[in-house]
This record gives sequence, structure tokens and C-alpha cells, in this order.
Amino acid sequence: MVLVDNINLLRKKFPDVRNSTKDVSHHHIISLQKSKTNLPTITIDVHGRQAFLHSKYDPEKEAQRFIEANIEKIREKKHVFIYGMGLGYHIEEIIRRFPDISITVYEPNIDVFHKLMESRKLSNILKSNVKRLYVETTLESRRQGLIDFANMVLDDVFILILPSYERAFSQETQAFMSMFTEIIKQKKQNYLANYTFEKKWVYNSIYNLYETLSSPTFFNIDKRILTDKPVILIAAGTSLDDEIENLKFIKSNKLAYLFSVGSAVNTLLANDIYPDGHFSYDPKFDNQEKVFKDILERNLDSIPLIFGTSIGFEKLSEYPGEKYHVVTSQDTVSSFYVNSESEILKVSDAPTISVIALQILFHMEVSKIILVGQNLAFRGEHSYSKAIYYRNTKEKRQHRKKIQIETIDVFGNTIYTSPALERMKKAMEALIKELSSSKVEIINATNGGAHIDGTKYIPLQEVMKDLSEQVVDNDWRTNETVPLDFKYIAEKHHYLMSERSLFISKLEKISDLNHEFLKKPNHQAPIFKNILREFETVIKNKYFRLVMNPMAKVEFDLFIKNIKKINAVPQVDYQNFQRQVERIVSIFNENDNMVNSLFADFGEKIQALQRGNK
Repeated sequence: MVLVDNINLLRKKFPDVRNSTKDVSHHHIISLQKSKTNLPTITIDVHGRQAFLHSKYDPEKEAQRFIEANIEKIREKKHVFIYGMGLGYHIEEIIRRFPDISITVYEPNIDVFHKLMESRKLSNILKSNVKRLYVETTLESRRQGLIDFANMVLDDVFILILPSYERAFSQETQAFMSMFTEIIKQKKQNYLANYTFEKKWVYNSIYNLYETLSSPTFFNIDKRILTDKPVILIAAGTSLDDEIENLKFIKSNKLAYLFSVGSAVNTLLANDIYPDGHFSYDPKFDNQEKVFKDILERNLDSIPLIFGTSIGFEKLSEYPGEKYHVVTSQDTVSSFYVNSESEILKVSDAPTISVIALQILFHMEVSKIILVGQNLAFRGEHSYSKAIYYRNTKEKRQHRKKIQIETIDVFGNTIYTSPALERMKKAMEALIKELSSSKVEIINATNGGAHIDGTKYIPLQEVMKDLSEQVVDNDWRTNETVPLDFKYIAEKHHYLMSERSLFISKLEKISDLNHEFLKKPNHQAPIFKNILREFETVIKNKYFRLVMNPMAKVEFDLFIKNIKKINAVPQVDYQNFQRQVERIVSIFNENDNMVNSLFADFGEKIQALQRGNK
């Protein structure tokens, strides 16, 4: 009867856990036993000896002592992550002592979980405090569970590991904590990147609208030009200097397409190598200024630029060569204005332009991608080729020494890298794994660079033996101008600006209601509900969804989390609520002021062009 009740509870509260665990077991040698107090406990065979997951004398008293030993740490946190569910005695004790605390439970052993299902009522353990339950069935389920947890919980978390699990499952616990630390760190880094760039991404995308709409998307070029052809993707790592003569030979004999990323174009130009195209997406002005400096000063119009639409706007219009765009996932605006299915295809943002370029080249179905200069690590004090002087200053070299961490190179040796380069490497490895079913071969020809999972190291000199025929079409570029459907764009713009007007009017209404808190203290409850209803309308607004929310995603997500906390307690803290609303309204108004003139200029330009086109 206990098992049936537990199954029904899981189906109701955690259906995903029920579905993923019902037919899975790993056949560990685990058995249920009675403790001296007649409560069930669990034994597991560890290297030929029995280990108890709970006391064989009194599991409840043991749980009380365990929680008492951690009580101050638990009290300091808003959320507790419990690793090791066991039979749940310690979970019951936390809930008894902290009835309002939020809890996540993680059980790494499916067989232990089955014993729990057979022996104890989950209704006594999975109270309303337990917001999330994860039961590991595979290594991938561990990763997905931790990613889900990281995406849902931003509060300060206390990790509570049941001591018996560290003894019985020591290797699994260490592997879990390593993955947990890495995923949480990555989440914080993404959070910081979003906070740093969220306004700039949207601002750039709006500023670049005309450049985007009037240039062809790279995905519209004749796919057959690149399909089944080898491409060399050239980054600015230190080993790029080793391959200059090889690249010159490949270029002059048209043996493969050469595409540069980031600063690599400057090393190539310094050695009279003109790539077939250059990828760029960085939203920062100073980076574009340095990367494009040589091209702009020499007015070089022979290198096509493939730009991510949220690229820094400052130098884009000045670029002398042909331009092709690719809509990035951080650009929420451009796709709204286009009248073409091919434009909807986006590339996901990444910590390095190389990963963006890889996504694009995978889509173009090239035969192989040969990575050159993709060191993702240091060579001595340097991490960039010699021509990239602005990346190799004395100050930057000294800073690298302070933050360097170890990694493995293509030969299996230990070398040093930085946390930022390591993140780039992991992002590249994740993409290659995700696209592993593709027929595209990835060769890492970076001499002495970091090992990249999913790639095979072959020196470029060896790779060249297989590049035996001319494949490059010098006329691959599309010289046609993109015909703009001014009527369609004008209609879309008019609609978005009408949505903006509705959004602003809602903000004003929310602001007015918020000020009433101070004037009408006896009517705070209905005002509170009215404001919440207005926000429900706001989040459906198109201007909010395309422009305002992406510009303040971190702030608005935090606002929603805070409002849920305020609303979750019987006694609503109206003063805190009023401050939260005032802050988010101020942020929205500030962001709207930042982009409103850009939209006005774009609208005027489209109207003028529409009149001139008649």
C-alpha cells in the first residue's frame, strides 16, 4: 500500500521523476533492515562490506544530531540543496525545524530511491517545502538536473551532503560536486555577461537595423558554394604565426576557403593574406575599433564581413567591403522586421566568435573545418599571435600569470590557460558534441594548442596533403543589393511603435498606482492586486517582449522572483513591494529613453526611402 501511495504522490507532484525512474535500476547490493528502534534503515555493499546509510540504532535521533550540527549554516540560507535522500529522516527534521525554508532534494542512487518508495511514506518527506526532486538515472540526467536547478534557483544555496553518501558513494559524490560547481559557475558567468551586455545587444541591434535589412543574410548565398568544401577557420592564437607560409600556399592554390575570426584578420593582413571572409560579432566598440583598424585605414573592400546583428554599431556602417548578416540569439528585434523565412534562422550567442562561425559553417554543410590558431591557451606569456600587439601588452601578460589554470594540449602535455579561454573551449566542445551527428569533420591543426574534445589533431602540413584540388570560387559573393519591402517594414514599424505607446501608458498607470501606496495606506491590498494585474498585461505587450525585457532581463527576472517571495507570505511587505515596482519602472523608462530616438530615426529613414521609391 505504501508503494501505491508513493507512486500516486509522485505522479501528482513530480511526474517527471516517476516517468524517469519507474523502469530503471542499477542492481546495487542494497537491502532494507530494521533498526533497534524498529525504523527502516538501508545497507549497501561497499567493496565487500556492509555500510549503513542511516543509523542501525536510531535513524531519527541521528538525523536530529546531523541537522543540529548544521543548523547555523541552514539558518543563514534561503535554500537548501540536499544531496542524498536516503530514507528521508534528515529531510523531515529540516522541515520540522524550518517550516518555511525552500528545499531541493537530489538522490544519486536509483536503487536507494526504490527502497525508499517501498518502505516509507513520501507524503511525510516531500512536503510543500520540497520544491524540486531529482533522481539520477544516468550521467546525462545528472547534468540536465543540475542545469535545471541552476536556471531556477538564484538564491544563496547551502549544499547539505548526507555523510553516509560521502562514505558509500565517494567517487560519485566527488564527480557530482565537480559538475555542480562548474555548472553553477557557468550560470553566474552567463548571468554577469547578460547583465553587462543586455542593453548593448538590443541597442546595437536597433542601431544596425538598416544595415541588417539592406544586406543579404549569409544563409542566402548559394549553399552549393561551400557544401562539401574544406574550410580553414583561423583564430588569432600564438600558433597562427607558425602557419603563415602554409596558409599562403593554400590561398594561392585555392585549396580551401579561408575564414578569419576576431583579431586573426590583422595577422593575415600583416602577412599579405586576404581571407575569403571575416566573422565578427563583438558588441563592444573598443574591440571593433582595433579589429577593423587596418581594414578601414587601407579601405580594403575585398574581404566580406559576416556580422552578427548585435555587433557594435560604431564601425559597421564604415566597413568598406561587402557585408552579410546573421541574426544572433541576442537580437530580438531584427527578425520582427523581415519578410523572409530564411531570416528567421538564428545562431546562438557564445563566449567566442569561433563558436558562432562553427554554427554557421555546420549549417552550410562544409566537408571539413580545419582549426588554425585556435590555441585557447598560452604559449609562454602570450595568448595571441605577434601582430595582435594590443592583446600582448606587458600588463595583459602579467595579468595572465595571476589567473592561469592548467589544461591539456593536443600532445597530452600540461599547459596553461585562463578561465575565459577555458570557457570558450568548453563552449566549442559542447557545440561539437551537440552536432556530432553531422558529417562535418573537425580537424584541430593548432600546433601546441589546447586539446578540444570532438576534434582530431593533425598538423596543417599533414592536412595539406589531402587538399589536392582547387575548390575556391572567387565569385562566391552576392553582389546584388537586397530589395527592401518598404511597405511591409513601415507597417511592422508602425505596429511596434503602437505597442510602445501602450507599454508606456501601462507604465504610467503602474507608477500612479504605486504612488497611491503612500497616500492610501488603508487600500494597499487592492492596489497591490491592481498593480500585479497591470504587470500581467505588460508582459504580453510586443514592445516589452522584443525590446524592454531583453534590455533588462536580469533585472526583471530578479523583480519577478522578489515579487513572488513578497506574495508568498501572509503578511505582504507593501513597502518592499513599492520599492521594487518603483525601481523596475525607472529601469524601463531609462531604457526606453535610450532607444526611442533610434526607432524614430529608423522610422523616418524608412518613410523617406519609401517616398523616394514611389
